[in-house]
Amino acid sequence: MRRICRFCEQAGYPAEGEAIRVREWPLKFVVAYDALAREAVKTAEESNVTDIPLSVVRPLPLALLALRVGRQRDWERVRASLEAGAVPADEIECVAYRYNLGAQWTRFLKYRDRSRNSTGH
Repeated sequence: MRRICRFCEQAGYPAEGEAIRVREWPLKFVVAYDALAREAVKTAEESNVTDIPLSVVRPLPLALLALRVGRQRDWERVRASLEAGAVPADEIECVAYRYNLGAQWTRFLKYRDRSRNSTGH
């Protein structure tokens, strides 16, 4: 990952927190270090951002990667994906169990329910 960051910086694309700014877009890179990350990269959609070709990880694997990390900000990303309708909860649940993320999914659901109850939703 350091080589990617160095390359981007030398090409004029500065680091910005967890992202690299390419023109007006903050981009995050995914390291394919296990089966879930490899699937995320393998199933990514090809896109073009201001004439720069790149692969964009689809919402389901992105939600699963966030679920696995399990920090509050990652759970907020999962929740936002669900609320936006980017990926259905039953699909996340099904694939989560395939990648041994069932416990993380259960913890996320408890977090989501607590958040809903505290905000009155």
